[in-house]
Amino acid sequence: MTDGPYRSLKLNRPWKDAAEALSEQATTIPEACELLAKAITNDVVNQNGVTLLAELKDIFGTTPQSHLFAADPSSYLEQIAAANSSPFNACLARHATLALAQGRNTEAGLSEALTQAVSEAANAGLQSIREHDTARAEDQAVLQYTRQRCGEALLRLEPAEIAARLMAGAKASPPTSENPDERLEEGPPLCD
Repeated sequence: MTDGPYRSLKLNRPWKDAAEALSEQATTIPEACELLAKAITNDVVNQNGVTLLAELKDIFGTTPQSHLFAADPSSYLEQIAAANSSPFNACLARHATLALAQGRNTEAGLSEALTQAVSEAANAGLQSIREHDTARAEDQAVLQYTRQRCGEALLRLEPAEIAARLMAGAKASPPTSENPDERLEEGPPLCD
């Protein structure tokens, strides 16, 4: 008995779980898609994508302090993308920049940018699974079957649903006041 052809796959555990599920006939495509969604979400969380997304909500006008970024949203986007660099974040920043350039600086524009980034993350992860190779002859049939199911999963995966869950989970940046003196008056006096 072996650990299967995906033991040496150069991906994190959630992606290996998805690969193993895709290789097993007992796992349905919807079940495998749920594991793929978890793998993508795990990547976003581990790559500080949630932090970037919360900051993008400010730029895209979905929070009370969005007016602070209205003057030059593109420069703010460049700054926060540089501070949160990772493969997923670079992809999300690229799509967000395109949305801003097209004048879609709304929640819908951000949602579309996130959906595109999620779709690219799914394609990249599934491509890694499809391209995985092993020299063991007994693994070749499993690999071929898995490649076929990767294609099926890609057609059934719902990047918009994953993006909606990520949007809902990304909290906006904490509110800040434009006037520093107002912040001092917000709480009770510290001493008498």
